[in-house]
Amino acid sequence: MKRLLFLFPILASALTFASCDSDSTTGLEDSLLAKRAGPPGNSHYITVMTRNLYIGADVDPIIAAAAMGQTHLIPGLVDEAFQTMLFTNYPERSGAIADEILAADPDLIGIQEAYVISAGGLLLDFTWILQQQLLARGLDYYVAGSVKNTDVVIPGDEAGLVSLVDYDVVLARSDVIVDNVVEQNYVTRLPAFPLGGQELQILRGFVALDAAVNGRTYRFVNTHPESGPDLSAQVRQGQIAELIAFLAEETLPVIIVGDMNTDGYTQEPGYSLLTDAGYKDAWVKYAGRREPGFTSSHVPDLTNETAEFYHRIDLIMASRLGWAVVDIVGDEASDRFLTSGEYYLWPSDHAGVVGQLHVPAQPTFVAQ
Repeated sequence: MKRLLFLFPILASALTFASCDSDSTTGLEDSLLAKRAGPPGNSHYITVMTRNLYIGADVDPIIAAAAMGQTHLIPGLVDEAFQTMLFTNYPERSGAIADEILAADPDLIGIQEAYVISAGGLLLDFTWILQQQLLARGLDYYVAGSVKNTDVVIPGDEAGLVSLVDYDVVLARSDVIVDNVVEQNYVTRLPAFPLGGQELQILRGFVALDAAVNGRTYRFVNTHPESGPDLSAQVRQGQIAELIAFLAEETLPVIIVGDMNTDGYTQEPGYSLLTDAGYKDAWVKYAGRREPGFTSSHVPDLTNETAEFYHRIDLIMASRLGWAVVDIVGDEASDRFLTSGEYYLWPSDHAGVVGQLHVPAQPTFVAQ
């Protein structure tokens, strides 16, 4: 796919700022780099990150109007969401996310809502833009795997036709070697419904790959199961069950990251499926964690002054875990940044989670 961007002035100013100012970045509040003293005994360690990039607006009202057959409302709702997306300004937000990555230095990153959006003369490729921000900071991360999820074109009044394509992506640092990549959509999904003269099928999926880091090979997985209550919750549980079954015979240490949409704080059924299968929650394993570790969500236009998170759905789960150092990023007032329009925004509507995981050499784990 040809990668284009028609917001060159915005991106250029963001990259200029990054190249001039990246040395002043203070990084994570509790820098994982400062704690990296090497693995104890016969353990190995790997640093991973999960980050929902956020489309930049609340699209749920559009989906709700379509599901209720209120097609006359959709163009106006599309225009409203599109204007919010422009206001939340992903090219500049991506610079703040790149600063988080610079501070954490993860081996692997699972990103969700890595959209490609086009409307009129605008085309935004979220992954490509983030990679440019990383390059401006002297970092080299490549796309190790990418699964295409929902692909939809929605009509607006002023915005015209808006094309949205959702991806889940794994970025690997340039020194990390990957193999055995699987990019797969879940069979379990919500029923299709009409939207803008087409049948919309909301797809979710995962990327799984083998990654060699610090002398050990891991099975690394990034996923973003279905969100919402009621039927969506049942679908989400079915998708998580599919993922567990896919990994059931895996003998490598498994690390699953993602916006899981199942609350680890209240231990919702989807989360319990993972823990019952033997996966350990890195946040729970981290003895120095700040309770309760909420990760979602900021207001849709990202202008709230303080984080008012209410659940913990961005997770790092591991099949074999000695101990972990975990940090949540994007949840403190200091994580907001000043845009070129001179207003403060959060990097995303979610916080990110970074974990340095120490994995014992034995015993061999097989998920049940």
